Amino acid sequence: MMSEQTQDAGAAPAEKPALDANELIIPVAGLIFAVYYISTIWDLPWGAKMSGLLLGVSVLVLCILFLLRSLSAIGAGRITFKVGEVFGTGTLFVRRFGTIALAALYVALMPIFGFALGTFLFLMSAMALLGVRVWKPLVGVPFILAATGYLLFVVALRSRLPEGVVGRLVGSLTGAGN
Repeated sequence: MMSEQTQDAGAAPAEKPALDANELIIPVAGLIFAVYYISTIWDLPWGAKMSGLLLGVSVLVLCILFLLRSLSAIGAGRITFKVGEVFGTGTLFVRRFGTIALAALYVALMPIFGFALGTFLFLMSAMALLGVRVWKPLVGVPFILAATGYLLFVVALRSRLPEGVVGRLVGSLTGAGN
């Protein structure tokens, strides 16, 4: 019988674990978002600014630590870095960049559609793009999330989010816009 040592000696050397470029998308996006977020809270009242800074700096620090740890492991030769299918092909490519395009449209059209309607349309479009075809969740989930966001941020916390055309129309019809 062959011993385990003899079997292992004939085996190919184990490959180093690889860090796929896909694994850096969220930390890099988080880093960019944290910098943007921190830059937008400077004019807020002190309490809100401190809460925002705590959140933004926490995300910033975690993303930087992850990137430094990854770069250190690559530099020390403990892992390799590979760029596989970062952007994907076919359906994956359409879904990834379609979602990015929808998010950009959501932000750009927020002043026109307002928070509630814009959130509903964005979520419904994103779910359809990602393959949801059953109408109840395709309409119900975005409706519930948009309504919950509106009730939480606008009604309960009295945040001033964009009203959009529909919000101004409802406000003028109900007298709430005066």
